[in-house]
Amino acid sequence: MPLPTILYNYFNQGREQLEMSSALMNPYAKWMQSPNIPRNTCLPIALGNVEVHGESEPNVDEWFKNFEMNSIKLQLPVPKFFPQEYQNSNHYSTIHKGDQRWIHAILCASDPHYMVYSDNSKNKAILDLVTKTTNLFPKIYDASVFRLYGLKKAEIYSSLFKNTNPAGLHIFSSVINKNIIIVREYGYELCSKLSMERETLCLWEHSGDVGSIVHVKNTFIDIQTILSKKMDLFEDRTKRILIAYNKDFLKKGRELGKMKMDDLRQNATDSGISFESDGKMLRKQELVDNILQSFMEHSS
Repeated sequence: MPLPTILYNYFNQGREQLEMSSALMNPYAKWMQSPNIPRNTCLPIALGNVEVHGESEPNVDEWFKNFEMNSIKLQLPVPKFFPQEYQNSNHYSTIHKGDQRWIHAILCASDPHYMVYSDNSKNKAILDLVTKTTNLFPKIYDASVFRLYGLKKAEIYSSLFKNTNPAGLHIFSSVINKNIIIVREYGYELCSKLSMERETLCLWEHSGDVGSIVHVKNTFIDIQTILSKKMDLFEDRTKRILIAYNKDFLKKGRELGKMKMDDLRQNATDSGISFESDGKMLRKQELVDNILQSFMEHSS
């Protein structure tokens, strides 16, 4: 079994940078180099013969076994509001609380072993991610995209540190180059530009609790079933974000927005799109959205 990446990196950096404090790591707390180094020996005071009592050298296989057992203890059942396809032994859930719960969820969804790392290791992982994200924020922020979340630029930026909002999750998504989806009881919310060519971090929120879903063998979750069986709670925003990221769609949307109703209806007719619904004429924005949706489908 390969050593988890974060532990491997810390071991290589030396004992000064490795501060594992969990019960699992305590046998090596004074050495901070390798699980193959013997534990401290104990030299008791005696009046007669002096006998050195030493513990046996830790076994690496046993170390990994204990590591996995500690990981399993932190695995929870998948919330019931997920589709049945995720209610099995192949998937498990984690739960996170506190001001940085969303950041914990992102890191846990990215690394299944994150939950058993020491607090110092977790804090360093959070600091690294937040520092990288805030440094890249000016390049990532696009007003045409992030205004669709209905939040000011300063609100989005401040949420990168704690109490992260959906727009902040979108920023994190751009930094790590992965989709982020939040599953809730009555639907889902996309916090990124959805691309099926990249991996997805599947998070959840319910009654104030936040968590992530992890596959026992694969870090990333196949969300096709979620997309097909649950409702997009922000469907209009999802479409508009896709448009904002695509220059051709954005240009087409502006062209349609400048047209008069008669021209729009003719455009709809030429495209095989109805400009009526339940016997009533569609409003201009509704008609623009329908024409643009058809344009997007035929362009993809």
